[in-house]
Amino acid sequence: MIPLQPGLGPHRVGGKGTALARAAAAGFRIPSTFVLPGGLFRSTFGAGPFLERWQAVAARVRAAAGPGEVVAAAGPLQAEAEEMLGNLDVGPILGALPDGPEWATLVVRSSADLEDLEEASGAGQLVSTVGVPREGGALARAVRAGWVAPFGAAFLSYAGRLGIDPTAVRLALLIQPQVAALWSGVAFSLDPLTARPAVVIEAVPGLPVGVTDGTATAHQPEPAESRHPGEGAGGPPNLEETGGRAGAPPATNETGATAGVADGAGESRAGPSAELGSRPGALRRWVIPLPGGDREEIVPPADLEPFGAGRLADLLRAVVRLGEVFGGPVDVEWAFDAVGLVILQVRPVTALGGGFPPGIEWTRALTAERYPFPLSPLGWSNIREVFDQGVRSFAAFMGHPLADKDQLACSVDGWIFANAAAFDFKSRFKVRLTAAEQVGLLGEVIPRLADGPGFWRNLRELKALVLTPGRLRTRLGNRLDSPVLALAGGAGRRYLARVGGEVRRAWPGVLARFRRRVAELSVRLETLEDWRELLATGDGLRAEMILYIKPDLVIFAIREIAAQMLVALARLAGLADPEGVPARLAAGLPENATLAFHRRLLDLHQELATCPGEDPAGWPEPARAAWEAFRREFGHLAPGWDLRFPTLGEDPARLLAMVRAATGRTGPRREGSRPDRPTGSSGLRGENSWPANPAGRSAATAGNAVPEGPGVEVPGPDRNPAAPPPPAGRWGAGAPGTTADDAWGEFARALERWPVARDLAAFLTDTLRAFLPIDEEHHFFTGLVFPPTRRLIGKLGDELVRRRCLAHPEDIYWLTDPEVRDLLARDDAPSLAGLVRQRRAAHQRAWRAGPPTPPHPSAGQPPHPAAPTQAAAPWPWRPPAASAPPPTGSSFRPAPATPAAESSPSASRTSPAGWSAQGKVRGEPGPATEKAALPTSRPVAGATTGPWHGLAASPGRARGQARKLAGLDDLGRVQAGDILVVRSPDPFFAVAFPFAAGLAAETGALLSHGAIAAREYRLPAVLAVPGLWDAVGDGDLLDIDGATGTVHRHGRGSDAEPVGQGSRPGS
Repeated sequence: MIPLQPGLGPHRVGGKGTALARAAAAGFRIPSTFVLPGGLFRSTFGAGPFLERWQAVAARVRAAAGPGEVVAAAGPLQAEAEEMLGNLDVGPILGALPDGPEWATLVVRSSADLEDLEEASGAGQLVSTVGVPREGGALARAVRAGWVAPFGAAFLSYAGRLGIDPTAVRLALLIQPQVAALWSGVAFSLDPLTARPAVVIEAVPGLPVGVTDGTATAHQPEPAESRHPGEGAGGPPNLEETGGRAGAPPATNETGATAGVADGAGESRAGPSAELGSRPGALRRWVIPLPGGDREEIVPPADLEPFGAGRLADLLRAVVRLGEVFGGPVDVEWAFDAVGLVILQVRPVTALGGGFPPGIEWTRALTAERYPFPLSPLGWSNIREVFDQGVRSFAAFMGHPLADKDQLACSVDGWIFANAAAFDFKSRFKVRLTAAEQVGLLGEVIPRLADGPGFWRNLRELKALVLTPGRLRTRLGNRLDSPVLALAGGAGRRYLARVGGEVRRAWPGVLARFRRRVAELSVRLETLEDWRELLATGDGLRAEMILYIKPDLVIFAIREIAAQMLVALARLAGLADPEGVPARLAAGLPENATLAFHRRLLDLHQELATCPGEDPAGWPEPARAAWEAFRREFGHLAPGWDLRFPTLGEDPARLLAMVRAATGRTGPRREGSRPDRPTGSSGLRGENSWPANPAGRSAATAGNAVPEGPGVEVPGPDRNPAAPPPPAGRWGAGAPGTTADDAWGEFARALERWPVARDLAAFLTDTLRAFLPIDEEHHFFTGLVFPPTRRLIGKLGDELVRRRCLAHPEDIYWLTDPEVRDLLARDDAPSLAGLVRQRRAAHQRAWRAGPPTPPHPSAGQPPHPAAPTQAAAPWPWRPPAASAPPPTGSSFRPAPATPAAESSPSASRTSPAGWSAQGKVRGEPGPATEKAALPTSRPVAGATTGPWHGLAASPGRARGQARKLAGLDDLGRVQAGDILVVRSPDPFFAVAFPFAAGLAAETGALLSHGAIAAREYRLPAVLAVPGLWDAVGDGDLLDIDGATGTVHRHGRGSDAEPVGQGSRPGS
């Protein structure tokens, strides 16, 4: 046993020990701590046949189809570990501990090197024991319980699901005197639901058992819409308090130790006679937004008794300071004793990022190809304004300008979603004609009123066009001889002719200016070193990008409208496959930027076919010249819009692999090639800045590589150079040998009896063929801005490394643009190495999980004011003035149908507190704790539909059948897609989280270990719903919303309607 001191490292003292030593070195008071090093654990369990069995069990757990299989696999292994420890002699430990009354009662805390990480907190997945009398038997039980916990179902399942090898763990144990806490709890340095800069505090009298294990509950919370800080009557302007004094503090024994309570780690369990959820404590919660300026400017309100304003002020300053010391958002467990504040644990906040802004239909269909993988914080904060301006220009063209307050895109875990309504062609397109155009149109329509079936029927059809257009067969009417076609088609033709002509005339000048200005700024950039001048140059590049991108969606809209009108004409003419007509008419375009790229790529492939090796220095001069010319012309191309990925010019090895793999394959563009098309899209869209991208790929097929460390492995289509995508350029899906002329001949023959329709089709075909190359050219040259922008960012990264804010220049991509500016403007900028690690780890988790599923726009309001739309919250806590508008809300998780279980969960009331076979240790026995009555100001017993209001704890919406879990035996009944219903969110239930659709609990805290685990699993969770356990039956059909804290019931047990097969976000 060794005393805790700085520099020992996680391999010896674990994650908790390392963090506590770091806090002590920064001047914070921590408990006196001795350590049983992790090497003792490894020497006992980390070799030989037991390690092989451990590895085999870990593999079984990873492949398990349900939590019952996990428990069955882990149980024998844990029992074997217990036997290996035998009669544990702790005499030397007792002899080495200091004397004194403060050491009469001990705490034994787990401290593994694989917990308290940026990518995984491990909250509640290992075991600590509090209230341990200083005697051999009690201490031996506590040490044994801590050492066997890594073999239990909870830790094995948690580690496996997060991609951590549980068999590599080095587990140290921290032995401390138990703090005689007056108040204690947990504090986060950002809001875990919205990722906004705020200190969130949950506190209970005594030790923090009620917070960490989820048994404490506050006064029944108000509905989410009434809990917004600053919105309720009588609430302080900068403080949200949803807490109370309901219930009673935990009972204490003669020594002052709390009976069956957790220590700072919070991972022990209740006393032997306690049931899950039987000890709700008097929890208080405050959410305090952090203002700008110095820490001293945070002044809490005075009405905080009995906790006290002085304590709150001290705690606020400590949490903010710890965030600066650790370089990112922190999760702090703390206590106040008679002397003052004691820090019990510090670890990174692992769940960064808000949810979906409510009330909007969010979709990936409009962003999946351009942003096929999650973007870095800097990538999105730089491109967001460009995206916004392009969409607004598009909306103005469509005749429905967007309001400044309309949010057009959001980032959720780095995945980019678009506002579907802003792109809806059918509802947004509005033709605006000049007076002269209107007169000419009337001159065409009036003679058509007598055509076909006659004047009155034609008039009725025109009336339908105005009043009930949805009843028409197409937007051009029901017949080729209809005056509706003359009216709608003539209006569209005139509008496209005028606006399209303006765009075509302006386009060469727009492109020339963009190329010239980017070249000028690139030259200027080479000589700049001062960060102010670099930022100014970057702003200039962004301004040029905005000017250039504004025509983007207008160009797209012109050819897309032309394509949709051609589809309508083809349908009225009775052609086979009318949806494919635009593609066939555009087949075989003579020239566009993408075709030029692929032609040059094939030429270079032939030129280098006989060149040996991968080093151009050894090639013949003509081959070297061709290679350099290609790099100069196409080196700006990048695999996506995230600026952290190098361009082809920066990555010659990747470019050469692409050239070597090039083939002469040509062929039709893939069906559904543009998933990011508005409603009714024809799919005729060129790539952005990466002509070789296979269209329509999902994040799951875009490459599984996850960037590690300062280097970046580029994702995208060319990670497998042996299988490059077919070159773009043949837009059609027609039969081999079919040309655009053939397609037009067939189309014209079908329309020859209707000259108005044929003339309209000829105009639309010409428009389509004219704008497809422009669209390709626009996207091809967009990437010109990438190389200078990356060089600029690299110089700013070097500056932040020089200031010791970052460890590597590439780390700058894990900060937002406002954060970079704020750091550069400060003289005392802290190191953000910890924040960088956290955000990189969060990005890796998001990459593996895939994009979340957005909620229906009717979802309720968020529990807190909205958070920044960047994937991660700004840090340090002082928010930059340029922070973006915030998203909240979350994803909907439909669940598969599952039959109601035949057995009642009430038959099994075993508390996880007593699951010694799973390594869960009870606190040393004290007086039995009586079950406190839950507040019933809004009881749900007997209710039929809800909504029942609780605590929003983990964003997301889910529907599934209730599966009530009272103890270990019930885990075997959990089926995929169930909503777990528990009395308290004990973190052991995380064993079932990977298989569940959601979690609802009768008690619980926002910062409890169960809530942290739910957020790490992206599992929607609603806690602290009073009376929930008695009101819900096993098999009831439930809807839960973890962003608003509501639960609805739609059916009872076997009466519940079946639920269709669904998927978890990102599955």
